[in-house]
Amino acid sequence: MTLDTRFCIASVSKQFTALTIMQLVEAGKVNLDEEAGKYLGFNLRNPNFPNTPITLRMLMSHTSSLRDGKMYAIPPSESVQQFFVPEGKYYEGGAHFAPADQAPGKYFKYSNINYGILGTIIERVTKERFDLYQKNHILKQLGIKANYSPSEFTAQELKQLGTVYQKQQGGVWAEKGPWVAQVDDPRSAGVFSSNYIWEENIMDTICQNMFKNK
Repeated sequence: MTLDTRFCIASVSKQFTALTIMQLVEAGKVNLDEEAGKYLGFNLRNPNFPNTPITLRMLMSHTSSLRDGKMYAIPPSESVQQFFVPEGKYYEGGAHFAPADQAPGKYFKYSNINYGILGTIIERVTKERFDLYQKNHILKQLGIKANYSPSEFTAQELKQLGTVYQKQQGGVWAEKGPWVAQVDDPRSAGVFSSNYIWEENIMDTICQNMFKNK
């Protein structure tokens, strides 16, 4: 590791998503206590709590009652709505909703899908692709040389990328096992397979940059 080493920050990038939402709040384009479905274009409520709106504030604080399930990153051609309707391709029998004893706004559970939804809302409200909005309205102003798209790094920048190590192989966590270098290239990991050996490293890039609502 050197002063020039670059790192995948994974879920630390959630703070940038939250900052974007607050920018939109200040601009009067979204309201933290407004129902998320208003911005998504479809009704988003936990079927166990049909009378309780899921708000942006709940999504940001992981109190929305939404859950990751087995899959929470999908191709850009798919609608995020597919997670939340019984006929949806990624409904997983309702796995993306908390059970009846974990009410929205009352129960905390860290779930990546919350920020995928926020990324979708940002794109719908700003009419700008998530990663481009981040670069144009946050990273540029802060003088941070970062990117959501590794393909835009120069060869030298890619050489400076630090390797992520986890105690897992083939997507299986082994607490007593050795630290293993992880693959960060979706082309070699099978992006949309069930084997997400890369998901904690680039999940936010995929989740926030690819979630679209058609």
